[in-house]
Amino acid sequence: MKSIALAALAASALALPAAAADVTDRATLIKALMPRSFSWTGAYAGANAGYGGGDVSSDSLLFSTNSLTTLSTFEGRGATSSGFVAGGQGGFNYQLPNRFVLGAEADLQWSGIAARDQQQVLSPPGGVRASSATLDYFGTVRARLGYAMDRFMPYLTGGIAYGQAGFGHTALGLSGGFSASSSSALRWGWAAGAGAEAALTDHWTMRAEYLYVDLGSLEEARFDPAADLVALTAADLRFQTLRAGVNYKF
Repeated sequence: MKSIALAALAASALALPAAAADVTDRATLIKALMPRSFSWTGAYAGANAGYGGGDVSSDSLLFSTNSLTTLSTFEGRGATSSGFVAGGQGGFNYQLPNRFVLGAEADLQWSGIAARDQQQVLSPPGGVRASSATLDYFGTVRARLGYAMDRFMPYLTGGIAYGQAGFGHTALGLSGGFSASSSSALRWGWAAGAGAEAALTDHWTMRAEYLYVDLGSLEEARFDPAADLVALTAADLRFQTLRAGVNYKF
């Protein structure tokens, strides 16, 4: 009996390491099969494209060159701007243990956003004037605050903005005179918006973003010899964009 008990005990002792190894192997397999939690921490870079525009209002003081001391017309006009935008962005995210994501991002955009207006000048000698306000490019440097839902992250964003904006004008007098002028300037302002980003893989993400940009106003003084007018004009530079983009997370 003692021999049988000792043999059983020895067999049990030999089986314990094998059983422990089997449990370890199963735990490793289960861990390997379980989906990993995605982390938004890291640097990224990408590209985007979209559409933007807004309501543009301008105020002008028009003086007749025949009598510069006499105000000819005070004019307030409005137009709608629109156009495509495209560019690139880059930044860095840091995911906190409570799932909030802090980030910083900079982007630079080519812009086709423009507003055009045409009117007939009734003041002597009269004529037709066509004006345009254009945004050649703009960029932002913004902070981001997101909330990670594993591979999906809605976020808010805001920061500084800048852009190159310009005026273009042509005038055709009733007597046949013609003039054209243009000007541009760099303007600074602010931007704010919201978006959502989804991770397609561990490295590629896709996003959609709304952004409101305010670059203040653009002022200009010009002379239209075809219409014998001096015009002092100020136009606001406020627009909205809706963009879709992709990022590569390093």
